[in-house]
Amino acid sequence: MKPKPISPLPFLTQIPDWRDPNRITYSWDALWALILTGLLSGPENILALASWLSMYREPLCQRLSLPG
Repeated sequence: MKPKPISPLPFLTQIPDWRDPNRITYSWDALWALILTGLLSGPENILALASWLSMYREPLCQRLSLPG
């Protein structure tokens, strides 16, 4: 029987939040979901990842309930 995959989100959300509370912020869950999904898309470098995120911005924001 295959072991069930463990979600990294509970571990990643334990990272302290140093962001400025006066700025618009997004939940760590949403940010990690974007990063991990983007990495699974197979970018060759950080610019390719940024391009992928830009290309899929609208559906990602809708799916993760992020403000535009």
